Amino acid sequence: MKMVNAALVIGALILCFPAGASADAFDKSVEVEGQFFFQWTYNISGYEEWDVDRYDNNDAQEFELTRTYLGAIARIAPSLTARILLDSKRETTEDGEGKSMAFLKYAYLDGNVADWLHLRAGQLQTPWVSFLNWAYGYRFITKPFSDRYGFNASSDMGLAALGYFPKGYGSYFLGVYNGEGFKAGEINSGKAGHIRVSVAPIQAVESMKQLSLSGHFRYAKPDPDLETVDTQYGGLLHYRYRINENLKLNFGFEYEIREVQPFRDATSDQIVNSMGYSMFMDFDFYRGLALFARYDFLDPNTKNSEEKQIGYQDEITWINAGLGYRLAKSTRLAVDYQRTAYTQEVADEDGDLVVKKPDQIIGVHVEFKF
Repeated sequence: MKMVNAALVIGALILCFPAGASADAFDKSVEVEGQFFFQWTYNISGYEEWDVDRYDNNDAQEFELTRTYLGAIARIAPSLTARILLDSKRETTEDGEGKSMAFLKYAYLDGNVADWLHLRAGQLQTPWVSFLNWAYGYRFITKPFSDRYGFNASSDMGLAALGYFPKGYGSYFLGVYNGEGFKAGEINSGKAGHIRVSVAPIQAVESMKQLSLSGHFRYAKPDPDLETVDTQYGGLLHYRYRINENLKLNFGFEYEIREVQPFRDATSDQIVNSMGYSMFMDFDFYRGLALFARYDFLDPNTKNSEEKQIGYQDEITWINAGLGYRLAKSTRLAVDYQRTAYTQEVADEDGDLVVKKPDQIIGVHVEFKF
């Protein structure tokens, strides 16, 4: 089967070379790309002294390089490109220490058959998270909902086909992946299939061209021996419109549902259903200045209840708001406030149950890319 898959990929990429093309008629090129996210954060939560797990975090402040990307895009034939991208971030180890870790984010070939069909093979983008990053636009502050809460990874090893519908009416992206994500190797024969379809139906009205509705579906069998099934589906309503040189509006609403069946004969109570949604908005209003806001809600287990006391009070909400400024085409700044609220109840110093106090953070964020 692996030989058949390899033959299909090679055959498809051969189609990307136009008949009669020669090395003399084509100039190869390599474009270096880079991006980093830097931030300063300050904890203003004001935890109580009896909250021993968090009390020492009061007034904690930190400079941090949250992400560093460095790579290259090589045009190696008229319709064939190769891309490689390294990803570095700080990970917290089991002993609580922070260490910089490097990962291979992308390493793939892209064959441009036509505007409506690109073929990719290697370690590449997944259909949904890559699209959300584009729609959200503030990845240097945090990940979009589906990635932030672990619904799926942003890249993985696999094969994909993607393209655009004619006359701006939308796009599609479908792929087959290992399923473990870009930070882990393949551990078994399980695979994941993932598809996204986006439609922008109102192309006759200038102000409505970028109103789109997108949906995605992911089906994975991460452990074939146990017959584990991981299913996710959701959608995004998105609108973007540039009113003039200074004014631009961007809005999105994402909704996600996930169901994990841990083994073949799992009962209804053993199947874990998660759901959540995210609303985001940003408005450019004056010479690079922009207001932005986002609200997330996550329920990691929708089937638990107060009576069962299984994961009860596990819902969280996250609010982010601030002011952004585009210093240059390659550089953006943001000053923001973040608040994570919980429904969980904890025992205070008198033994009484009280709602867990929210985390509150203020910060300054910088994005630079080339």
